[in-house]
Amino acid sequence: MLILHISQRSKCEYAWRQNAIVAKVMGVEDQQVAAIRQGAIAAPRFTESEMAAFRFVDEAMDLIEVTDPTFARAKQFFSDRALTEILYIVGAYMFIARIGRTARVPFDRMDEETALAATTQMMAKHGNDPAAN
Repeated sequence: MLILHISQRSKCEYAWRQNAIVAKVMGVEDQQVAAIRQGAIAAPRFTESEMAAFRFVDEAMDLIEVTDPTFARAKQFFSDRALTEILYIVGAYMFIARIGRTARVPFDRMDEETALAATTQMMAKHGNDPAAN
């Protein structure tokens, strides 16, 4: 969901499309994906920890360094390692968005059903069984 949020905020349709399929395979609800697409990242669709993560991402994107209250709130839910991973995701997907948009990376020409099947198969092959989520 964080990658979708970063993709939406970065207006990177390529990253959005690729990761919306992954989100669906991983069991993210369609209503949550739609809410992220609209920038509506508030309860009741999302848990307190998810909203804390969204805020953390927003401040990392906007301010570079998150504020003390946002950091403290995120620490209620996430370890130092998890927060570092979130920061990595922010940096990586802001980079991907800049490449995708600037280079005008073309969209994959695959229908959603085929893309879902391919993504599910690829994730299972690499030990991440979407059915277990």
